[in-house]
Amino acid sequence: MLKYFPLLLLIIICCNSKKENLTETSQAELNNSIANDSTTIDTLKINQFADFYLVIPAKSNNYDLLNRNMFEIHHKYGIEIDTMGRYFDKVKQQIILPEDDEDEIYQGQYFPRRFDSNTLSIENAYAYEQDILEPKKFPTEMILVAGMFSNKKTADSLQKILRKDFPRTIIQKSSIYIGCMH
Repeated sequence: MLKYFPLLLLIIICCNSKKENLTETSQAELNNSIANDSTTIDTLKINQFADFYLVIPAKSNNYDLLNRNMFEIHHKYGIEIDTMGRYFDKVKQQIILPEDDEDEIYQGQYFPRRFDSNTLSIENAYAYEQDILEPKKFPTEMILVAGMFSNKKTADSLQKILRKDFPRTIIQKSSIYIGCMH
């Protein structure tokens, strides 16, 4: 039996070495998988945001003023109005969806404009700024948006037209979340 001891010892050492190699290989595969997942997460983050150019003829904390401007532009230039069902709640002093809206998650809350649109609406300015943080106090600055475009040339064209009557019309580039909101 002593004569087979070195052979037995060699088998045990080899088996343990293979396990360690498998463990090292498994760890390497796991690390690679995590790196790929991280890349996937980064890709998802990139793919869930898009740059848009907002044409903004006016900014104000006064909703009524912006509303008058919106209807003036609508009548003068024929640009449709799309409030997306939102309205200015005078008690909350903010733009919100109705409390009985079919979207239960956003009932009584603000839901931002998020895609190409050649329509007029009044939006909460904070939703289109770099670091989106909902203000603690309302009313906050609101913007009259005359169009939101992925193509800057389209935004430039509309800005040029609106500047005749609204000389302060600007274009604001915003990175907008276009992923699922539910």
